[in-house]
Amino acid sequence: GGVGAVGRISARAWYCGGGNGTPVDVDSLLSIFQQLDLNKDGFIDQAELDAILEKDDVNNEFGHWLRKTMNTLDLDRDSKVSFEEFRAINEEDVNKLSKSLLQVPPVDME
Repeated sequence: GGVGAVGRISARAWYCGGGNGTPVDVDSLLSIFQQLDLNKDGFIDQAELDAILEKDDVNNEFGHWLRKTMNTLDLDRDSKVSFEEFRAINEEDVNKLSKSLLQVPPVDME
């Protein structure tokens, strides 16, 4: 067990461990990113956020938080978030996002 040669730990170990400065598992981040990247172009953009947030069961507080978080992650200010930018997300936000996405029905942008 423990940390692998690449320095990653499993998503389960990270979530159960509560963070403590441990890097967020890249596979977990990619999975969350792919749920938000509805058209699979490698970016999360405003149209995708709108589609996710237009669902009836998404509350306004989560919507406001999600837009603010994505805006913060958009380091080059091109109105879309790449996976490289997304990787800067903090542990607390990953937890909130993963829990919230479980409650949001899938959206199809095709």
